[in-house]
Amino acid sequence: AVSADGRYVAFPSTADNLAPGATPGIENVYLRDLRHRRTELISTGTGPAPQLGGSTSPSLSADGRYVAFTSNRADLVPGDTNSAADIFVRDRRT
Repeated sequence: AVSADGRYVAFPSTADNLAPGATPGIENVYLRDLRHRRTELISTGTGPAPQLGGSTSPSLSADGRYVAFTSNRADLVPGDTNSAADIFVRDRRT
């Protein structure tokens, strides 16, 4: 997914060396800022729950502030322990 101005690109990857905090061996969602040449991990967990399951299918708002993605990870929000795929929206400013 690409922002309207082409500055941001959101993508899934199993690589664990693109940004700090990536979980090896699972698909994570990243956002690349092409202007500043930085990559940010978007599908990061919030707690100590096992980081099982992957995140994929990113979509971006026109300005790149919001990144939506699908994930069946159990550690993205508290209490989501059913391992079913959910849609998440990450606000990059908060």
